Amino acid sequence: MMLERYKMMASLMEGDYEHVKNALFLKAVNAERNAELLAQVPHTRMGDIALTYWVKIGQGVDYVESAVIRSDRFPKLGVEQLHHDALANSPRLFPPVLTPMADMLERLMDSGEALPFEAPEDLCAAEMFWKEQMQAYILTNENNINGASCLWYPGMMEHIYRRIGGEYFVLPSSTHELILLPKDERRAGTLHEMIHTVNIQAVAPEEILSWELWVYDSQEKTVKTVDM
Repeated sequence: MMLERYKMMASLMEGDYEHVKNALFLKAVNAERNAELLAQVPHTRMGDIALTYWVKIGQGVDYVESAVIRSDRFPKLGVEQLHHDALANSPRLFPPVLTPMADMLERLMDSGEALPFEAPEDLCAAEMFWKEQMQAYILTNENNINGASCLWYPGMMEHIYRRIGGEYFVLPSSTHELILLPKDERRAGTLHEMIHTVNIQAVAPEEILSWELWVYDSQEKTVKTVDM
């Protein structure tokens, strides 16, 4: 295992793309907070989210050892190729997990763990959300690390559309997971406020993914921010 780490790092330092490309994966980050990094790395920008490209070096129970691809590492390689290869590898390296909110909450309550995505009890948006949690889903990966990028896996957006039964809102709860629930324009303002409140009160600054509410457009087969 240690030898493989050294080989991967050596290949990365030497610019041996053929050796590292099968270890490429996506990582979704907040563009504004990571502006300094994005100035030095190839990335794909969508609203206030940027998809960056990383090489998996190693992995433990609660961590992933990785190195970001910098613009000067493979100067002849375009971002399109990096994006293509990272999309091809990510589902294998970090398999996605789509779980009904109700199932996750039941497991957490049975285990005695604290509930995720906490918000003040008197916040009307939080109360509404928990009442409707039967219709919500959590999207992450098997490691629960950098799982928000699973949304961009090939076919994932369409799979969620079929699972939910229609277009859906995407709440960027953190870089590690997303909350998905059926689209309802009447709730858009409240959900947008909820995202801001949770980001400020319950998410570590380095784990904030987006300040926007996103929606899946079944015609364009992509997600985009909701105009507020």
